Amino acid sequence: SLPFRAVTPGSVNFEGRQSGPTWESFTGAFLFADASGFTALTEALAVHDDGAERLCDILNGYFGMLISIVTSWGGDIVKFAGDAMLCSWQLPKKGEEGAEDGMNFLDLQRQACLRVAACSFELHGRLHNYEASPGVFLSLHMGMSTGEVIGMHAGGIFNRWEYLQFGPPLDDIGIAEPAAACGETVASPAAWELIKGEVEGEGCSGGGPAEERSFMIMKRFKKGGSATPGDAHQFDKKIICQQVLL
Repeated sequence: SLPFRAVTPGSVNFEGRQSGPTWESFTGAFLFADASGFTALTEALAVHDDGAERLCDILNGYFGMLISIVTSWGGDIVKFAGDAMLCSWQLPKKGEEGAEDGMNFLDLQRQACLRVAACSFELHGRLHNYEASPGVFLSLHMGMSTGEVIGMHAGGIFNRWEYLQFGPPLDDIGIAEPAAACGETVASPAAWELIKGEVEGEGCSGGGPAEERSFMIMKRFKKGGSATPGDAHQFDKKIICQQVLL
């Protein structure tokens, strides 16, 4: 399988007392998934005496499936932000386990981006128009990017620390995700450059930085392409990935 580094064990979790802020830079591929429909769901459940309990069960079920799909493609959940979450595929650094001699780093980055694309297609295929409650449906719109970011622990008051990631790829996600309609994933220019040989897409419209900077809406993997995002799947999910996103 491809040697992507887990963010969570090494970076987010730590044992003992933190003596001060820490940070590291790394290259990765990133996916920000935002769920739509929770406002309508909350309003629909508010009339029930057990509405809060029902909402909790639905959230656990929906995000449980989302997390399972992301981790099955080798991604890590970095942070939740309300009804959205940031996922990361962190590449190994030179000299670390998994960074084999002779491996082209750009090819590894490309494979990470293809995994993100495949993951996003499966997320849409399984969770688009998901009926959370009678007549109430949830969907995802997502942005993906790639590049170098900084991950750091900040804070320290009462030994409470917050793990943060920042850098140009996350700035790009801030453009890509709002440009995606429900059922769509928009790729940053850097990510699209790496996957355009294997993925069909179309340019964003409607003006703004997404159109000006040529952000792309991903549609499907190209038929007959050579994309193989990870030996763990042998791309047995390619049927899902090749479906048109409606």
